[in-house]
Amino acid sequence: MRSSIGKVIKNIDIDGVRPSYFLLGDDFFMQNFFINKLKEKLNLRTNTKYFYLNEETDLISFFNDITSLSLFDKNNLFIIKNFNKISKDYQATLTNYLNQSSNENIIIFILDDFIIKNKFSKKISQKSIIVDTRTPINKSKIKEWVKYYFKRDEIYIKNKILDHFIENYSDDISTIINEVEKHYLFSQKK
Repeated sequence: MRSSIGKVIKNIDIDGVRPSYFLLGDDFFMQNFFINKLKEKLNLRTNTKYFYLNEETDLISFFNDITSLSLFDKNNLFIIKNFNKISKDYQATLTNYLNQSSNENIIIFILDDFIIKNKFSKKISQKSIIVDTRTPINKSKIKEWVKYYFKRDEIYIKNKILDHFIENYSDDISTIINEVEKHYLFSQKK
């Protein structure tokens, strides 16, 4: 069952960080937002590594990292893309790792799709917390996210202008934010 970002973050506050998360959806802003919130929860003792698993060297490096023991009290956060294309041997190794994983290593699997089609992806999602990172369909939800983002930077934009950007660029939140930032910079003559 997939959960919203807000719900997962509240659960982290209550139950702590889980060993794996599965981000389902292609909205880069939502993915980034969740990853940054998770990093905040993990504190400064976290080492973040990104793996795209397109090449054999990426695979070897990733599997060496998750199976080696840390000498220091430091968490590792691995952000993984293209995991559904790895070989059967690596799939078995990753599945075994997830069956016995600890909170020393936290893995975020990112699937830039709306549904889980691949058999291996389904297996991984069943062992992870599924986080919905799709662009909201509801335009008022998109507006809430955009306002939240700009509120942190104390950037205020009129509702009418924001509605225009949402109406014309609502394919993903990052695009809307980019357009609002351009508008803001031009209107401030920066």
